[in-house]
Amino acid sequence: MADGELLDRLVALGAAHGRPAPDVEPRSVRFAERGTGETGGWWPEVEVELGDGDETRDQLSVGAVVLEVPRADTLAVAEALLTGRGVYRSARPALGGGLRGVLAVFRRALRASIVVVLPGGRRYSGTIPVWAWDAARAVGTVPAGAGSPDPFTAWVERLPEAPGSSPAPGPGPGPSR
Repeated sequence: MADGELLDRLVALGAAHGRPAPDVEPRSVRFAERGTGETGGWWPEVEVELGDGDETRDQLSVGAVVLEVPRADTLAVAEALLTGRGVYRSARPALGGGLRGVLAVFRRALRASIVVVLPGGRRYSGTIPVWAWDAARAVGTVPAGAGSPDPFTAWVERLPEAPGSSPAPGPGPGPSR
């Protein structure tokens, strides 16, 4: 699909889902954040940057997370990010005891990601930079109600866990002997 046609379809897609594109450039379109900081009411900014020349991959950004997507799936991934359908977070770690359990929590916080699953099972993911969110809260080490997380973290927390993902292994609740 030609760049101009894809940009036109992206703008129409955003308008159809209540996410108009206030910023359209020759090679990109940006959909502003939506809603308020209230629970369940905020959605992060989404930006689509088309690849140059012979590149067949486009970059889709949601907040600070970047997903590399082949041109054939750009429209479908953009729709998922705009509507939340098919958008997940990586699984939270299993909270076991001891040093291994603590390390599992930090490893998951450093590798947390947003996952988009399209019909047919194609999956795209992008790592959440640690600086972009309250990682301790999102992996469950800060109790609920212990203060208000930033809007991006609240959005990540609302996402269901990715299908087929499992928590990072950790030691069991007690002695294994």
